[in-house]
Amino acid sequence: MNDKVTVNVTGVIRAPVTDVWSIAREFTTAWHPAMASCELAEGADPFAPGALRRFTVYGESQRYAERLTSFSDDQRYLAYTLEEGPAGLEAYNAAFELTPAPWQDWARVCWSGVFSCARGQASRFWVGTDQVYRSGIDELARRFGVPRAPEPDALEHVRLDGVPRIAVTSAGRGDLCLFLHGIGGSRVVWQDQLAALPEGITGAAMDYRGYNGSEDYPGPMTEEGLCDDIERVRQHFAVEKLHLVGQSMGSWLALVYHARYPRRVSSLVLTSGSLGMTRAPDEKRSRFLNLREEPLLGGIEPYENAGNVLPVILSEAADDTGRAAVLESLCALRKDSYLKSLRCYTNPVSVFDTAKVSVPVTMIAAALDPLAPVEEMAAVAAEIPNAQFHVIPGVGHIANIESPGAFNALIAGHFSALSC
Repeated sequence: MNDKVTVNVTGVIRAPVTDVWSIAREFTTAWHPAMASCELAEGADPFAPGALRRFTVYGESQRYAERLTSFSDDQRYLAYTLEEGPAGLEAYNAAFELTPAPWQDWARVCWSGVFSCARGQASRFWVGTDQVYRSGIDELARRFGVPRAPEPDALEHVRLDGVPRIAVTSAGRGDLCLFLHGIGGSRVVWQDQLAALPEGITGAAMDYRGYNGSEDYPGPMTEEGLCDDIERVRQHFAVEKLHLVGQSMGSWLALVYHARYPRRVSSLVLTSGSLGMTRAPDEKRSRFLNLREEPLLGGIEPYENAGNVLPVILSEAADDTGRAAVLESLCALRKDSYLKSLRCYTNPVSVFDTAKVSVPVTMIAAALDPLAPVEEMAAVAAEIPNAQFHVIPGVGHIANIESPGAFNALIAGHFSALSC
């Protein structure tokens, strides 16, 4: 029996959408960096559905054939199906769409695919397809002289089997340190941290269920389901205990997991958040939910509101590379899954006794963060026995993106203190 696999990659290119489309629309041109050659094999018009392209890829003897199934210059959209390709890959259909990004004159790229493959091969084909899409988006950005944030060479990617499948990126070998993103984030925002961890640490970052590279799922998002996914990551790396680094919602989730499995946590790093909505009055929780939920229920997509969110979570000093990286995560949000996440976060089940947190804790506040102000973070740190508290100056809610050097130094200091 075959597995059905979905791949979704979203990118932001700091160039006008019409300019990017002028390259991406060329279905029978070898603009993708992996293509060694590409030609129109069937059809008189390369932009008419039914056109067949044949191409070769650097370093492979395999020949590929893909047929255009839909094309629109007005919508900047094309779709195609694979007719000749790797053995074991079946019913492959892909779509490429460009829309204006909700920030300056930038472009949002959505590249998606769905296919079937033999049971047990889903992760391998997902990783390969994901990298094809990402490298294509990277090439488009490079052509306009506005490269995306580079992916460190040491990173490895996997999609864990189960329901739903969970996307994980990792680097290094040793004790496991798992990074948990914010409510509008993804595993991609942690790339600089994964590659900078001290020797002897495996850094891993996961996409929550329904986010970015992880699959959608039936039913509501629950604390139990999120903790089950963390457990799957822990078991994948075959460790008994793990360190957790959380940002915003991820800090709350780290505490949720610790409350459920205290003996499986070695230490905690909580940044730009901690207790989530666990102590918030009903009015504050409702206001937080309604502010984010109502526009989506009114018909807009999450990416259309990203331009309003960006100035709240990044300071004015953030550079365009970091801004584009955060915008990519916001633009990758899928409406149904994001709504589930909002409802889970604003209706917490777990109750924390901060005085009984017995593992080493480092808390990192961002000086210009309006969502997790320094004074609130400091107050929680004072409740946790022996918690270390730090403030990164001049940055907003996502400090690891705005000031990766300072953030990484604090993470290194956290692990250095553990070894003393």
